[in-house]
Amino acid sequence: MHRSFAIILALCLTAVSLANAETREAVAAARAACLQKKLAIREERKQRTMPIFAQLAPLEAQRKALETQLKQLTSEQQKTGHSDPSSATGGTIGLEERRAQLMEAIQGLMPQIQALHDQKMLIYRELKVKEDAWVVECADHLDVGQSSIYRMRQRGKLGQQKKASGDNAGQSAGGGRQRTSGP
Repeated sequence: MHRSFAIILALCLTAVSLANAETREAVAAARAACLQKKLAIREERKQRTMPIFAQLAPLEAQRKALETQLKQLTSEQQKTGHSDPSSATGGTIGLEERRAQLMEAIQGLMPQIQALHDQKMLIYRELKVKEDAWVVECADHLDVGQSSIYRMRQRGKLGQQKKASGDNAGQSAGGGRQRTSGP
């Protein structure tokens, strides 16, 4: 009887051990698939935003150069104390006219720059939704560290909501937090 019990116990332990090994393999495979999805999202972000950054970089450089010229022009005006010293000395173009041209050039670049920034932010928002879905989908398969990041994110959102409602309550009551000096 003891011997058959020992055999049955050994068979049960072997079955449990095999099941645990299969579970570990399944969890490892799920974890690998989740991490692969995360890498794919990052790669997609990089591929979709690289062309935007390539278009944005020269426009931003051009805008900064124009703004620098405008600052130098303003500095020249302040040093001379005249609004248009070039015209007084017979120069071909006055400082005010040059200033207007620079401002117009900067304003001309802004719609292109803003459109590219908007396009970039649209991609970021779209991929943020994918990444949040990825976190929810994969939270169970990730290590404690990754799962805790997800929990912290959720707590952060709740914390902001609580803080906002607490601040509103304090303001509506006519009181705010008061500092007290003490030991």
